[in-house]
Amino acid sequence: MLVSFTEPDAILDEQSLKNRSAVLLLGLLAVLAACSSQKAEEYYQLGKQHHAKQALTEAIEAYSQAIELKPGLATALTGRGNAYKDLKKYVLAIADYDQAIVLQAEHAEAFRGRGLAHAAMEKHELALADFNEALRLEPDADVFYSRGLTYRRMKNYEASIADCSQAIKLKPQFPKAFNNRGNGYQALEKFELALADYDQAISLDPQFANAFGNRGHTYLRMKNYAQAIVDYDRVIQLDPQDALAFYNTACAYTQLQNPQEALARLKQALTLNQDFRAYAETDPDLQPLRDLPAFTALMAELGEAK
Repeated sequence: MLVSFTEPDAILDEQSLKNRSAVLLLGLLAVLAACSSQKAEEYYQLGKQHHAKQALTEAIEAYSQAIELKPGLATALTGRGNAYKDLKKYVLAIADYDQAIVLQAEHAEAFRGRGLAHAAMEKHELALADFNEALRLEPDADVFYSRGLTYRRMKNYEASIADCSQAIKLKPQFPKAFNNRGNGYQALEKFELALADYDQAISLDPQFANAFGNRGHTYLRMKNYAQAIVDYDRVIQLDPQDALAFYNTACAYTQLQNPQEALARLKQALTLNQDFRAYAETDPDLQPLRDLPAFTALMAELGEAK
């Protein structure tokens, strides 16, 4: 019988070809994965550029393209979460942060973003837990400030002051941290410390209307009505639609026994925001004004104008 030696060689050649094909396929897949990863990074960077310009819809589209190309890209998920947060779409933002944290458990930015979203939804305990984790991973002035703001909303003023002090230590040129620490001191009736912080905030940012308003309110509580009016007038100059500043100057002018100016400021406040009407009818600072026929006439006039 003739024996053929070609068949085993043929089998070996076929197996070799299969092996080579598999290697080539793996190589091709690796190249495609690398290209996909590079393209995902490009979309992520594009998303950041749009986000920096506050083009939030375009940023979300770019981040979504990055995520589609590379589902495990935690930075893109966090970026999209940040964009959703800035659009006040907090539920969508939290969903992205959750996924980013699952993918990258020590992603400080995702914890910070989720904390801000929880804080905006007034879920303060959840916000604190996220800020705590973010700070454990990476001490950061902005996160200390955000946690301090959350503590203040929870009326834990000592903790708020401590966090703002940490924020200032890490970032001395931080007007918002000085302003919020001042709010903590004001709530504790440590008015001189509050004024010092508002002064510092204003020196760092002379256009900081909120700091002027808070300093004005501190002066109002200290019964320094003339100085309060100076600060509130600066707020009105920076933001002519600030109804609270008009209302508080009405209170100050009432206490200075200037009813004509008080009524003019009160009219401005109520024209901008009718919600202040309820305060005007009960606020002790406006009691002398309410005794005047002109006050009753103003209330009737604005009531008809509604």
